[in-house]
Amino acid sequence: MCNSSSITILLGGTLQVDDDLKERVKNSYVVAADGGIAHAKPLGLMPDIWIGDFDSSTSEFFDDYQSVEKVPHSSNKNQSDGELALDLAIARKPQTITICGALGGKRTDHVLFILLGALKYALDNPDIAFYLTRGDETAFPLLPNRELALHCAPDTTFSVIPFSALTGLTVSGVKWPLRDENIALGSTHTLSNMSNGKTKIKLVDGYALALVQNKHSL
Repeated sequence: MCNSSSITILLGGTLQVDDDLKERVKNSYVVAADGGIAHAKPLGLMPDIWIGDFDSSTSEFFDDYQSVEKVPHSSNKNQSDGELALDLAIARKPQTITICGALGGKRTDHVLFILLGALKYALDNPDIAFYLTRGDETAFPLLPNRELALHCAPDTTFSVIPFSALTGLTVSGVKWPLRDENIALGSTHTLSNMSNGKTKIKLVDGYALALVQNKHSL
């Protein structure tokens, strides 16, 4: 039985599957976005809904997933399949959304829009926790006045990537702590810090992502 409070979105980006990721998405409600359905079998999932214009889906996928509910859209649309999947997921009001295949892949523009979209959706939906992953790398939205706790193994490398100038950035539980720092857009000052396993991040103003290199991050 799927757990509608936890939704997994399957996108077409790179994904390295291991037992930890399988456990995370097990029993979740699954939304496949077009060719992202390729990740369903490796994750041991059966999608609940398959959405998109299906221009990246093969005949083999249609044979394997005949019984899955399909929500077709014209290729002449003004939203990506990933954004359509996010809209569908948000409408179900879950507690967590795990986006598999959100990082990497052939299209950098799609990846950037997913990352920016996650920031927008996180800002508009403060009660939903967002987890964007390719298996060995995970991103978390970082928004003003919302503390983010990174639960990861000691010596895990992570970066805070600004999508705007950052005001009052504080990072604790790390090798190189920061306290009330202002970070310029494009600065590498927050690149490659190292967690002690109890990292907390908070900022006063601005928008960023915490990008963690540990595939076992929660």
